[in-house]
Amino acid sequence: MAIRTVQSELEAKLKGVAGGRYTGASGKLERKSYADSSERLKVHVKGVDRAPNAIAVVLIDGSEVARIQLQKGRGKVDTESLTPGVIPKCAAGQLVQILVDAEVALEGELAPD
Repeated sequence: MAIRTVQSELEAKLKGVAGGRYTGASGKLERKSYADSSERLKVHVKGVDRAPNAIAVVLIDGSEVARIQLQKGRGKVDTESLTPGVIPKCAAGQLVQILVDAEVALEGELAPD
């Protein structure tokens, strides 16, 4: 894979919601834009113990941007696009939440990396 120049990068460190079922859970969301106009969204979570093949929904400011299939409490999604606009736009300060069984399991705030 060729080395690409990163134009912008945002990251949210995700933590289990206090008082919830997943207080020990953690994860990270990264969104990158490259000089060649390609974009990437990468999310991983761990410590979300649910039934096999449970689905976690990734929200940014309340809008769904991805779904993650969980296996043994872990899951990840890595999406790339050569077409600008396919990966949702994000801004620093936006709230990232991971929903499991309609409950907010993890959350964090986007910030420049």
